[in-house]
Amino acid sequence: MSGTKLCDYCGVKFEGIPSSEIVDHINNHINRGDKTL
Repeated sequence: MSGTKLCDYCGVKFEGIPSSEIVDHINNHINRGDKTL
């Protein structure tokens, strides 16, 4: 499953998105204090 990852927080599917953008997305959840699914 290369290039596909689900967000542990909101379940959004990342396809063809640079890992740096995924990290930013996840950091946004962490900064808001969100809980993982």
